[in-house]
This record gives sequence, structure tokens and C-alpha cells, in this order.
Amino acid sequence: RPQLGFGDGDETTVLSRGPSGNRTISYYFRTRFTVDRLPTSTQLQLLADDGAVVYLNGVEVVRDNMPGGAMTNGTRAPSGRSGSAENALREFSVPVSALRIGSNTLAVEVHQNSSSSSDLGLDVNLFGQVPG
Repeated sequence: RPQLGFGDGDETTVLSRGPSGNRTISYYFRTRFTVDRLPTSTQLQLLADDGAVVYLNGVEVVRDNMPGGAMTNGTRAPSGRSGSAENALREFSVPVSALRIGSNTLAVEVHQNSSSSSDLGLDVNLFGQVPG
């Protein structure tokens, strides 16, 4: 359950920082959910400290504070987030076409700006407007 991460004390699930001197830069998360009816619109709320790339059914749908191009486990977020910015839920429109009736997979990779970062956070909500 979100919030996932470490270092701020407000995490529901606390993650490992990795070994001292060789801290983890990237963290990978995945969840599955079922859709019975396709919505008319879909929004994603994302808290990512420092940056994230979000995939829905294997297709990238959101890139937040991350450089362009291919991602690797060593790709760093271009800037760190602190204070209120690291706890802000940002809203993104997600194409309804990325969803499918039945089983869906939401995957998020969170990237640190620095291997010495004191904290990491992830919270994500996907919701849609269903007619009638």
C-alpha cells in the first residue's frame, strides 16, 4: 500500500535504501487490477520523489521529472525534490485506449536524483469516469 519509500517517516511500506556507498537509484513497482467497463476519461495522480515513468499494460503513459530516451536502472532523475514538492500529488491524463476490459497492469519505476538521497516516495492513484 502506498505511500511506499523511506526517509520521511510517512511511508506505509518502508523500502531498503540499498548498501551504504552504493545506494539503489531505481525502484520498480507493479500492480494488477480489473476493469469491467471502459471509462470516458482516465486520470493518474502521482507522488514521485524524485522522478518516475508510468506504464499501463506495457505502454508508457506518464513521465514525471525524467529525461527523454530509454530508461535503465542507472538513469537518474534530472533534479531532486524536497519540501512540499516531494509530497505533492501531480495529476496526469491517461489515454483510455491504454486500458482494456479485464486484467490490466500498472507499473511504475521511480528514480532517485542522487545515490546519496535521504528519501524516496511513491504514491499512485488511477481513476476513471464511467458513464451511467
